Order: sequence, then C-alpha cells, then structure tokens
Amino acid sequence: MPNYHIWTIGCQMNKAESERLAALFEESGYQATEDAADADLIVINTCVVRQNAEDRAVHKLENFKPLKKDRPDMLIA
Repeated sequence: MPNYHIWTIGCQMNKAESERLAALFEESGYQATEDAADADLIVINTCVVRQNAEDRAVHKLENFKPLKKDRPDMLIA
C-alpha cells in the first residue's frame, strides 16, 4: 500500500484542505505516514498570502531534496 505525507502550514483553511486531501488519498488506497522518508507522495500545503509561510515551504522543500534524490519515484507536490 502506498504512503502519503502532508506537511501543512497556514490558516484553518489550509488545515481543512489537507484533511480533505488526506481523505481522498485514503479513499484511493494510500496510507498516512508521519515520516516523510516513508512516503511515496509528499504534499506541501502552504499559504501563498504570507511570505513567512512561503519561505518555510521553500526551506521544507530543501529538506526533502535528499529524499527525492534517494527515491526518484517519490512524488512531491
């Protein structure tokens, strides 16, 4: 069974969107994982209104780079 990891930053709307995504992934046969290294799919859900949130998302992407390098089949959205 494939795994997904969602990293969310922002307002309650972002959190609600992440919950809806999680439900859709689980309906599609994915299982949640707290450890991004175990994920086949990573979603970064951030607020585009606040620069601080965008900066943190870019930093998080940098953290995920080694995971993608080790597992090129991993999807990051």
